[in-house]
Amino acid sequence: MGYAQGAHVNSSLNSLLARVVVKIPWKAVLQRLPGMWLLAVIALAVFGPTSCPTLYYFYLGLLNFLFLVNNLRTLYGIKFAYAESIKQATTDWLAEYLRITGATSGDDLSHDLPYDHILHVIIIPNYSEDVDTLCETLDVLASHRRALTQYRVCLAMEETEAGCIEKARMIMKLYSEMFFDITFTVHPSNLPGEIRGKSSNVAFASREMAKYSAAAAAASMASAAESNLDKIYGVSCNGSSDVCDIPYTATQHDHEILTVIDADTIFAEDYFAAVACHYATATPSQRKIMMFMPSTVFDRNSDQVPIFVRTCDTYWSLGVMSNMYESSPVKFPCSAYSISMDLCIAVNFWDAGPESIGEDLHMYLKCFFSTSGKLIMKPIFSAVSCCNIEGNGQTSSEILKFTNGLLARYEQAKRHLWGSLDTGYVLKRTIYALFAPGYDPVIQLKNSATTKLGKEEPASNHNGIEPRQLRCLFHRILETHCLMGHFAILGLVRSVMAQLHPSSAAHPLPKPFNIFESHLGIPLTFDTYSAFIIFLCILCNFASASFYEKYFQFVGFERWALQTLTPKPMHGNKYDKYAMDYSGVFSKDHEHLQVQPLGRRPQLSSPRYAVNYIEWCLIPYAALFYFVLPQCHAQFMHLFTDKLDYRVSAKPQLRNSSLASLTMEEVLSSAKGFSGAQDWNEPYVAQVVNIHELGGSESDTKSVTLESEASRGDEGYFEEDF
Repeated sequence: MGYAQGAHVNSSLNSLLARVVVKIPWKAVLQRLPGMWLLAVIALAVFGPTSCPTLYYFYLGLLNFLFLVNNLRTLYGIKFAYAESIKQATTDWLAEYLRITGATSGDDLSHDLPYDHILHVIIIPNYSEDVDTLCETLDVLASHRRALTQYRVCLAMEETEAGCIEKARMIMKLYSEMFFDITFTVHPSNLPGEIRGKSSNVAFASREMAKYSAAAAAASMASAAESNLDKIYGVSCNGSSDVCDIPYTATQHDHEILTVIDADTIFAEDYFAAVACHYATATPSQRKIMMFMPSTVFDRNSDQVPIFVRTCDTYWSLGVMSNMYESSPVKFPCSAYSISMDLCIAVNFWDAGPESIGEDLHMYLKCFFSTSGKLIMKPIFSAVSCCNIEGNGQTSSEILKFTNGLLARYEQAKRHLWGSLDTGYVLKRTIYALFAPGYDPVIQLKNSATTKLGKEEPASNHNGIEPRQLRCLFHRILETHCLMGHFAILGLVRSVMAQLHPSSAAHPLPKPFNIFESHLGIPLTFDTYSAFIIFLCILCNFASASFYEKYFQFVGFERWALQTLTPKPMHGNKYDKYAMDYSGVFSKDHEHLQVQPLGRRPQLSSPRYAVNYIEWCLIPYAALFYFVLPQCHAQFMHLFTDKLDYRVSAKPQLRNSSLASLTMEEVLSSAKGFSGAQDWNEPYVAQVVNIHELGGSESDTKSVTLESEASRGDEGYFEEDF
């Protein structure tokens, strides 16, 4: 009885605490936390050596140690990524699927989810993107062998872009016979609770595509009933209003994988092949909580941008790969990634408020907490080819081009560091998980034995987020948004202050860092300790440079040259003019490799040479201009606002694309016949246009209008005005 009374009192206290926690305006506090912390670090850097030396040297010693840990992890990550990239490119993923499942073919129904039945829903959010850029991305996707049977492409347009509907219709007409399905959505402007940017566009498009898929599934069931088949995957919506009004929750989406790519991001065929294999061979419960992330490489126009921009993006790629190794408890995606449609629906799609400016990391964090840390993030080492940002405007002056490129990259860096709002998001979700668990949305998993590392792992009885995961998550999120900037600020100020206080160089090490004296009998001052750490980091950087240059050469050039099967033209000789001479590209160490088909390589390429090793010496300067300064800029602004004026980054202009033989007037004129019953000039609420049936006459074209609602995601997190 006494125990029961105690438990009741404890339960009442917990309930009271939870009610108090949810009433606290976390947004106002946590949004400003990184900025307040940054101000405190600046004050510590200036006054710490004399006013509070113990705290100063302890924090600086800790940051030195964490900086070394970061460099060691980066070295391991790029070494691992290089080895895995070779393994990825030489793996026949269909054969791997058959080996694991025992199926006899990709459509063998003896397995619960046949490899050939997986549908890739590819969303391409874009705003004022050059048509040639979009067409090259689609050309590469269309060169994949399964594009015609398993790729459903969605052009996610923005209503605020003038002529976006005509552009989408024109592109759809060009590619209507190259994919299983191609459609587009138009994201309305000024939806309540949304900000302008990629996240709100993807949130809208993914919701509409889920409805579109539900309608297609309903049409499939009707066809199956007529033909006495149990399942038919991937039948397009036929335009019937009673079918298309079916909500997306009324049908299964277990065969659908949604992939988000930028308009200038190029995927090789083996990425989708690997994703399909990992997804199909997982258990049904695991598929509901799966995400996939590729490695990255900036290999398109890096020779056309300022050296500091190139150096910054190189280290950006390293940062992505530093958390992709298999045993990493958390893995942050960057820019392009895939997620099961079931998981999208379960977490209510993407958030669209100010906190989601970095939609890739934010979506990962949302899924991580919504699955109580059981999210399965699978790294795929088929590097996506990315473009470096270029300056806006055409100018013949090389100095202006250089300056515009530097400024454009700074604006992009500021947008990236604006994502430090996710630091507050992580703290808020953690507080709710610990002190108010009933008030935070969490997916109820049917199979508690599902683990992060795969179905062959032993079951875990832990119902919440494991402490190891939380420790790693906090370390990585603070490292990404705060700690490395703090380290640079303290180091810079210390270099200046050392001239005013020379005696600080002889300051003894704080006790937690005096292992050299206690174990080796070597008394060290703090500056000696710091210099030793920097020396180790330099060694790590040189080793990382060696592996990265090999990685860059392989994923950027060698794997394309070593394809065992050259992609065959799907439409006449469309791709013949893109043939490239790869003679002498690959090293002798890789001549024996049997690389699987990758599809068509993008037309732009920027090789690296021995002289590029010099760029690694510029990393500290690139970090100052493209990490420390944008961090200060963004986090000081967060003291006053969470709104950012989103600007689209300029990309390189392409030539000789699939539209090269047509003028824009000819293309638009050709696309005019694509309008159906819908008045394309009327204001848009939601539009999903099906073109799979367009093989007939233009009069047979039908449009499908779907109702939509604003994607709010986590209600209440960034709702307060101040």
